[in-house]
Amino acid sequence: MENKSISARPSREKRDPGFVKIRRGLLAHLPGMSSNAAKLYLWFHLKASWQPPKRGRVEASFDDMARGNGWSLKTLQRTIEELETMPFIEVERATNQYELTRIKNFEVRPRRIHFCSGQICPEQHGWCGLC
Repeated sequence: MENKSISARPSREKRDPGFVKIRRGLLAHLPGMSSNAAKLYLWFHLKASWQPPKRGRVEASFDDMARGNGWSLKTLQRTIEELETMPFIEVERATNQYELTRIKNFEVRPRRIHFCSGQICPEQHGWCGLC
């Protein structure tokens, strides 16, 4: 008789590390955020895909996002608009009720300034090549 362990969890869940990195730089932004914005931003981090090519993105319907936070759709819409204007997230809205909305999380980290031009680097991960 062979001793094989059988797991009820799919293999994808086994590879999931079970945690996310939240930069401490977020602490400086908390006083300027509503409690709903802080909650939704953390929810996005916890729900975001952790594997490329969708790394850092959440794909969900507005109904699922609202339900996941215990909110009405109106509360969710106001909170997403708040995070967009900061800008902590980028939203690609669904074109109809059957498609998913895509949310891209931005990292909360100091932006890089070019020494030659004094401009903010538009790249999220690394230099953009202006210098």
